[in-house]
Amino acid sequence: MKIKFVDRPDVHLWWPHAHKFLKMGLETSENEVTLEQLYELINSGHTQLIMYFNDDLEVAGAMTCNFISLPNMRVLHVSALSGYRVIDQRSLWNEFKNECVKHGVHSIRAACKPAQARLWRRFGFNTIYQQIEVKLTGR
Repeated sequence: MKIKFVDRPDVHLWWPHAHKFLKMGLETSENEVTLEQLYELINSGHTQLIMYFNDDLEVAGAMTCNFISLPNMRVLHVSALSGYRVIDQRSLWNEFKNECVKHGVHSIRAACKPAQARLWRRFGFNTIYQQIEVKLTGR
């Protein structure tokens, strides 16, 4: 598998392939963002679109993430991920980590459900915080 960090001017070319995967990825979220809002965040440069390809160079998945600059590190926060066999491809994750280093990233993080966290642990992810929430509106 191969990955591609999509340049902002090319988002419209990849969105027809990405949106079906990202729609599936957002199904396990807490409704923080709609698919349409995610598209706008990508187009505005606030969110990075990453595409995955199988060995035949067919689209196999998509991911969105945000770069977070902290005083002591640059973090890549995965906000959505879905695809065919994306989570079990060790070589893909090694390539992804290498690309992240090229983008100045020191750490990759994600907020996810416990079952998803167990899958991510296969690739070296560890629980560093527990994310909690209190809703303040009726939304």
